[in-house]
Amino acid sequence: TDDVDTAYISYVYGPLTVAYQVSNTDTYTATQSDDEATRWGVLYAVNDEMSISYHDHVNDDSTVTTDEEVTGWGASYTVGSMTFKAHRNKGTNLGNTTGQESEHTEIGVTFAF
Repeated sequence: TDDVDTAYISYVYGPLTVAYQVSNTDTYTATQSDDEATRWGVLYAVNDEMSISYHDHVNDDSTVTTDEEVTGWGASYTVGSMTFKAHRNKGTNLGNTTGQESEHTEIGVTFAF
């Protein structure tokens, strides 16, 4: 069986939200491994219509020397019944494997009726 624990905290002060999370997974198999992940993010509400955010994630697997790292940002703007949004994420060493990279960018518009 695996032993998993996680703890997080978030703090809101006016238009600013900051969050931090730490997770740990101990796997008990023929080769015991320890998987530690740290995540944090910040969101700023510019006004009632617009917000921007940034996040960071690092995963440390004790069985390999390469850490998985993911960063990204997002933004949204609402006017009337339309919301314009965009985000971009970039991951390196995905799955704790050297050279495994991924980038994702998305831009969208939603309409509320």
